[in-house]
Amino acid sequence: MRRLLQVFLILLSATAAFAQRTELPQLTWLRYYPEEVTRAAYEPFDRLLAEKKIIGWGVLTPMTRIDDSFSQIVYVSVRDWTEIDAVSLALDGSNMPRGRDIVIRHVIQAETPPAAKPRFLVVNEHPVTRGRDADAFALFNEWAKPVFLEVAAKGKLGPWGLSVQDVSIDNTWTYVAWYFMSDLSALDEVRGSLMNFGLSKLLTFERRLREMSEDDYRGRLYRVVYAAP
Repeated sequence: MRRLLQVFLILLSATAAFAQRTELPQLTWLRYYPEEVTRAAYEPFDRLLAEKKIIGWGVLTPMTRIDDSFSQIVYVSVRDWTEIDAVSLALDGSNMPRGRDIVIRHVIQAETPPAAKPRFLVVNEHPVTRGRDADAFALFNEWAKPVFLEVAAKGKLGPWGLSVQDVSIDNTWTYVAWYFMSDLSALDEVRGSLMNFGLSKLLTFERRLREMSEDDYRGRLYRVVYAAP
């Protein structure tokens, strides 16, 4: 009986740990900085994470530049707007410089933790026309989600998702498809998985994307400087 109880407690502990690791953020707050910020300025995020007021945070730097007016991005993943408020209050009392802020809401995202620590991030910004939300979800689920699931199963990709600006600030895009990678070779894996659809189907996806967009999408590649936890 005692042994059964011990096994039950171990399983319960493992389940709780897994649930904690896979807690999904509903929102991510982003701050764009024109210059790099010192590590000491990030102390408020470490404190908020320790107090469980945020889910995670990290620092990105662009590897590809397209007339960018920023050198660094800080992102903070949270459960709701209450935690965004906690982030804002913490920053008001810190030495963190001001920058341009955007809050995105995750409408589709990975439900399992990555197999390895993310080191790179690919972002595709899409100017999807307002009112075409259902079309954007359908297209993402048809072509992007199967690819991400396939490559993630190989241990090189994740988290990933589709997000929208919760408060529109940057009018050059509405939706963003994104995926973290532990290895740049995941780019070849993603390309190979896409080609498995066949040229005809890929052209159909491209046509549908352009029909629902005001302009062409823009892709970016970032290096993950730091990620917590």
